[in-house]
Amino acid sequence: MKFFLVLVTALFSLNSFAEENQSLHQFMTKNYDWKKDPSHVVHVGTRCATVMDAAVWRLSADNRDSVKAMSVQYKNIGDVYMYSTASLAQTINYTSDGYTKLYKSWMDTYKTMGEENAIKYNEFFYGMLGEDFKTCGEPSNFQFFKLLLEAEAKNKE
Repeated sequence: MKFFLVLVTALFSLNSFAEENQSLHQFMTKNYDWKKDPSHVVHVGTRCATVMDAAVWRLSADNRDSVKAMSVQYKNIGDVYMYSTASLAQTINYTSDGYTKLYKSWMDTYKTMGEENAIKYNEFFYGMLGEDFKTCGEPSNFQFFKLLLEAEAKNKE
């Protein structure tokens, strides 16, 4: 009986870990109406902000002008995700400490993935990191968060 309980607990833990570490595309597909749920919007936006910041972090060591321009572009995209998401997080009662921990957790995850990808595959944007980067770069997803940010700016006027 104890073995069965341990097995069930282990399977539940693995399932929770897998669900937490699913790609953004998988998350968005599973939660097809994610744009209507503020907590899901915060989840997607925070991950997009961190995946863009992880790309900026990776590119920061390269001094070529073309890479610097790409880095600025990714930083601007990440800022849209971060500022629209941080604002929404406040409205649904995330503490700033809670949001910061969420951001740091995903940033650490993406940086670690990127470092492992670079070593194993000689490619930073491999696997889930690459898939999430692509998902966040999709114009429709970016536009959704840009509109959130613009609406927030209008509300503050």
